[in-house]
Amino acid sequence: MPGIVVAGRRYEVDAVVFDKDGTLVDFELIWAPRTAQWAQQLAALAGAPQLAEALYRAVGYDTERAAIMPDGPVAVASLSDIFAIAASVLFQNGIEWHEGYPLAVRAAQRTLALAAMAKISLKEATA
Repeated sequence: MPGIVVAGRRYEVDAVVFDKDGTLVDFELIWAPRTAQWAQQLAALAGAPQLAEALYRAVGYDTERAAIMPDGPVAVASLSDIFAIAASVLFQNGIEWHEGYPLAVRAAQRTLALAAMAKISLKEATA
């Protein structure tokens, strides 16, 4: 039987479903706030909090609606493409490429870790 390994643990699977259009999971609800948090985290890590707005625009986050643009990078591109786009914004603002791309990755890791901690805290609070 085919399997998938997640965090070093193997799971037997019959199928893998990718759902980026919101058919099964509300993409907007999950990813819009995380995208905003990620851009803020990245701008802070880069020592340039003023770049958050440029990062929002570059990856397709609409601040007026607090929503993902349907044809923007977050909606349609791979994570590596999104990190490259963000690194380009940083590069255009004086941060070297070899620093910007890893910062984009680190900001994503921190954002997801914070989201996971918030979820755990919420579970603990409602238990």
